[in-house]
Amino acid sequence: MTKHHQLLKGAQFPSSFPTRQKMASESFEKCNNHPLEDIKIFCKIHHVLCCVACSVAMHEHCKKDYIPDIAQSYVTGAEYSKLQSDIQDLDQLGVQCQADLDRCMKEVDELNWNEVDKLKKYKEDIIKYLNKRENELIAEMQQLHDHDLSLLKDIQARLKTWQSDLGDAKAKLQSHQQSTYKLFLTTKRTLALVDLLQESLNDMQQQTRHQHYELVKDDRMEKILTDTTGLASLKSADVGVEIGNRTAFYLGLTPIKLFYF
Repeated sequence: MTKHHQLLKGAQFPSSFPTRQKMASESFEKCNNHPLEDIKIFCKIHHVLCCVACSVAMHEHCKKDYIPDIAQSYVTGAEYSKLQSDIQDLDQLGVQCQADLDRCMKEVDELNWNEVDKLKKYKEDIIKYLNKRENELIAEMQQLHDHDLSLLKDIQARLKTWQSDLGDAKAKLQSHQQSTYKLFLTTKRTLALVDLLQESLNDMQQQTRHQHYELVKDDRMEKILTDTTGLASLKSADVGVEIGNRTAFYLGLTPIKLFYF
């Protein structure tokens, strides 16, 4: 104390203190490298949360923020606001991805049912010849169905994990609304997760598709009932990312028409 410091009586003490004094009452997280030190430094160069000891040892020449000084204003800043907006957008995109996935799974089932039914109706006119080929074609179509459904179910499982991770991130942010310090830490850790979630969602959206196949009767089939070359065969056709995978069926020697969706 110097001659320039004035002593205050009890009634003269201020009723509130700056942010740093307020944060002193909060529970700081401990540094992994220095268990006795609190995490109070954010390295703006390496984007690392650390203690004062780490700051001196590994980030001496970096630009740094003292977390107790900036945490209060951070929650009203652009970065935190953008994170909230990005999470909300991801949540909506996740809902849309689920809807697309449900639609594709339904189409896979309906496609299989419709084409098998079409095959059986066609078999009625050439029943004796179709007995052997019917089972072969159903097996091939079922294989395509099972393959597509397996891939879609894998995406379904990944999406559930994705939704859980996003929910955990939202819950962590919500749970620290009363502590700007913890909210700052959680936000910084969540930023990288959001990037990963976005990348994972994009990957799932690109993979949410299935092959299309359709049985088409040949006009000359009536004339080849006595032939021994078979009723039909299945040919799988990859047609690009935008319109998905489709399967072409051939009856006799006549190629089918391709349908674009």
